[in-house]
Amino acid sequence: MSEQTKPDVILDTVNQEVQSGQYSKALEGMGRSLDLNPKLEIVLYGALLIVAAAMRLWDLDSRAMHHDESLHAIYSWYVNIGNGYRHDPLMHGPFQFFGTSSIFALFGDTNVTVRLLPALFGTVLVGLPYFLRNFMGRPGAMIVAAVLAISPTMLYFSRFARNDIFMAVWTLALVGVVWRYMDEKQPKWLYAAAVLMALGFATKESQFIVVALVGLGLVALSWKELGEWIWGQRYLDEFSSSGILVIVLGTMTLPMLGAFSGIFQDTFGIILTAPEHTPGLATGEADGIGVVSAIIITGVLTALAFAIIFKWNLKIGLILMAIFWVITFLLFTSLGTNLIGITSGVWQSLGYWIGQQDVRRGSQPWY
Repeated sequence: MSEQTKPDVILDTVNQEVQSGQYSKALEGMGRSLDLNPKLEIVLYGALLIVAAAMRLWDLDSRAMHHDESLHAIYSWYVNIGNGYRHDPLMHGPFQFFGTSSIFALFGDTNVTVRLLPALFGTVLVGLPYFLRNFMGRPGAMIVAAVLAISPTMLYFSRFARNDIFMAVWTLALVGVVWRYMDEKQPKWLYAAAVLMALGFATKESQFIVVALVGLGLVALSWKELGEWIWGQRYLDEFSSSGILVIVLGTMTLPMLGAFSGIFQDTFGIILTAPEHTPGLATGEADGIGVVSAIIITGVLTALAFAIIFKWNLKIGLILMAIFWVITFLLFTSLGTNLIGITSGVWQSLGYWIGQQDVRRGSQPWY
């Protein structure tokens, strides 16, 4: 081992790069002595993608259709034949219905085509570690791609007409975008995050959990400056890249969080998120004075989100909000044909699952 590649020399360099905020260089340095030949790397990723695609597309219609798949198939078919679509959180977000309907329009409606979009997303998932190779280390990223390609769980959900594999792609892509922004500090990565955030919320309500998990890591990196801002000792435009990402992810999520107030509705005696089997109400829907309360709560959270992001950066903030809300509006309102969909998207997406809390499917404990 040469003097330049001794472990203590590498670690000293890595520490200097971390302290200067050059995360990709720091992480790449950890695997510097194990680097792959770039041409061989491309060949290996290409081979993995071919294998992954073959495993996901082969005999795609052989398995009997699952109950959930049948629902997603029929409502996608309704969209395809012109019957339209109305958002219902029972079947999660609208993305899968418009996506599958587009596949039907291109290739016809069969048991293969209803599973084709998940199969394509499952293949894309295998390739995503390539774009994280500077952060994970090139050999590490290659191993992750290989595991994703052959994982029985990932393979199953890549051949299953549900939204799980879509969420896997949005989540891994969001993690990559977060890393790229922390490393490069270019607004284009924030705009990409806005797209992925909107698509995540329009795909499945587990996006709230994704934001919480990614956000907790970012808060751990920026808790000091967040505290200084709360106490009036720091301005938002002085935040580090991790602090800015907390602002961006947080302000896009805030208006969608209003239905969480439904856990307190018994205290105030109003219906903010109707429990399942409430007569005359859809699960998660507000009623009576609860509708007014829902409007006020959502309005306050939206105003707070805009106030924070405008104080940080007016130009970038407007672009981010435009990207996020245009995508959200178009998908939840079925391209403007079901305007009430924006209320079910913003309130009932979370409200449905708050209303489901007491159902305890499968005799689950209360938590």
